[in-house]
This record gives sequence, structure tokens and C-alpha cells, in this order.
Amino acid sequence: ALLSVALSGPAPSGGASVGLSSGDAAFPVPASVVIPAGKRSAALEVRTTTVNASTSVTVTATYNNTTKTAGVTVTPPLK
Repeated sequence: ALLSVALSGPAPSGGASVGLSSGDAAFPVPASVVIPAGKRSAALEVRTTTVNASTSVTVTATYNNTTKTAGVTVTPPLK
């Protein structure tokens, strides 16, 4: 799965380290992602784990004392 993290404006010099967390091991994310200086977003690949039933997961991103959440659904493999 592809996860995109975006800021409302360009990242400052030195980049912006955005903290990440996942509410379920089915959608594991790294502890943080760095958005390069001058850029507004970064994308990363998330390797989901196999689930037996559709699993709703909340992903949380924190930057500069602001926290945002997004929901994703991990689905079982097609048979």
C-alpha cells in the first residue's frame, strides 16, 4: 500500500520530520517520515500483514504539535 503524508505548506530547510503511528499491526508504519526541504509531501510503501477479515486501521501523523488521523482498511487477499 502507498501512504502519502502531506503538509499544508513547504517543509522548512532541513526538512520536516513527521511522526507516524498505526492503530493496528496489520498496517505497520515507520516511527517517522522526513519530508524534504521545500517539498509538501512524501510517500512511502507500507507492507500490510495478511488479515482474515477486513480490518479498519487509524493512522496518526504528528508534526509541529499538530496531529491528524486517517482511516485505512486492510482487506484479506483474493482467493
